[in-house]
Amino acid sequence: ARLGEDYQDILKKTLDSIFEMGRDDSITKALMSLAFEFLNLDLIDDALKIASMIKDVSSRSKIQAEVAIALAKKGKIPEALKIINDILDDDVKTWATSRLAAGLNQRREED
Repeated sequence: ARLGEDYQDILKKTLDSIFEMGRDDSITKALMSLAFEFLNLDLIDDALKIASMIKDVSSRSKIQAEVAIALAKKGKIPEALKIINDILDDDVKTWATSRLAAGLNQRREED
């Protein structure tokens, strides 16, 4: 449990530091970097949690799309579709949907 407490404490301090930056564009870039790091570490829930803190719709949508694609690659299609449906940026939603469809077609051809 100690490691979990340390992790939460470090995450809180990191987020506090990010939000102290003041400028929205700097905050957005830092949050996006953090979300992508979580995604690379396969910490999907944390990546989505960070994405929800991003005010810029396009930037938040990009994180959500990448999370959805990562889930789809693991075969978690219903979860991926739910996230894609929650994307507010229509261009990003379209991109994520087409990537998901292409991935499904590729998997079908391989079977």
